[in-house]
Amino acid sequence: MKKIFTLLFFVFATLSAMAQEKTITVTQPMTTSDNVSESPLARDDQTVVLTKNEDGTWDLTMKDLAAPSFLIGDITFKDVTVEDPGYHVCYITSNGAVGKVESKSSKYYGAELVLQINGTAELSDNGAGAQTIDFSLFNYSDEDFEVKGLFAPKSEQEPDMVAQTYYVGTSGETTCPGMAELYLYLDQETSDVVKLGIGGLADVNTEIGYGTIYVEGVKTTVTEDPDAGTMTINITNDNSTAATEDGDPITVKSFDIDIIPNYGTGGYDLDDGGDDFGGDDFGGDDPGLDNEFIVKGSIVIADPTTGADVKYELSSDESLITAIKGVKGGNATVPEVYSVDGMKLEQMHKGLNIVRLNGKTIKVVK
Repeated sequence: MKKIFTLLFFVFATLSAMAQEKTITVTQPMTTSDNVSESPLARDDQTVVLTKNEDGTWDLTMKDLAAPSFLIGDITFKDVTVEDPGYHVCYITSNGAVGKVESKSSKYYGAELVLQINGTAELSDNGAGAQTIDFSLFNYSDEDFEVKGLFAPKSEQEPDMVAQTYYVGTSGETTCPGMAELYLYLDQETSDVVKLGIGGLADVNTEIGYGTIYVEGVKTTVTEDPDAGTMTINITNDNSTAATEDGDPITVKSFDIDIIPNYGTGGYDLDDGGDDFGGDDFGGDDPGLDNEFIVKGSIVIADPTTGADVKYELSSDESLITAIKGVKGGNATVPEVYSVDGMKLEQMHKGLNIVRLNGKTIKVVK
């Protein structure tokens, strides 16, 4: 019942809005680097509009973004009142464009609350017109916001690693209903998986999110069957150590995760020079968006309060993501905006037309 109430709150929070707005212009030209994009990313000023809803929540909309656009950095809210410190921002979607930003955390520092953006938002023109990104903010009562540091090249965030991201359904307590993020951090030179991240899990006792749990020391085994045209990437613990994003130690008892490229289901060949980004592939009816990769497995952690084992099942099985079907942001439901069970598309776009894991090359083709 609690999850149903939360889901309904998310839906209505994004649908009801008053005319109260505050507009901020952010000026910061974007640079590029070899591991981000081959294209220049200069841009004009960005307009940020904050709209207060009837229920006291806020929507933050960025308008007139050039494509591709990248959103990295911190947004600081000055002099706010936080009723429940912890996770306050769920998923950010756009008006039908490809892309997603996930909130790493929203932390309360006295009179400041800092929304830390993890990763990038990639938007492309899908024929829907000007791009917008909608944030849904909860439990804030003050109107004094300061927006800063929105744009930066990806290389400043993880200069030595490339993070592949999967969005999967999960069991157990989560910060966004029924969903978690699985991050694989790859060495840029060798493509070995050097770190695993699990985001979106929450303490069942307090319902406050752990933030991203980072696991160092992982074992990756790639099994290929050329005759069948299949490949399975299995990730398990190998003398692993783990901590939250704040550096607090957390005990990961075990994890066993399979990632299986799902060939032959309408995936994307991003090396064809065509309209993969900005054309009908991403904005139209191509069925491959939701079928590029299959993820399944589990992670077991020790409850920080009781020490008991807590197991989270991770799966791209449709039945595990039905809880978020009705959540809206922008003009599309979440699974229609980006691939819940597939690889994060922005990583394939920005100089990664092929994806390598542990030295193996995976090329998703039509």
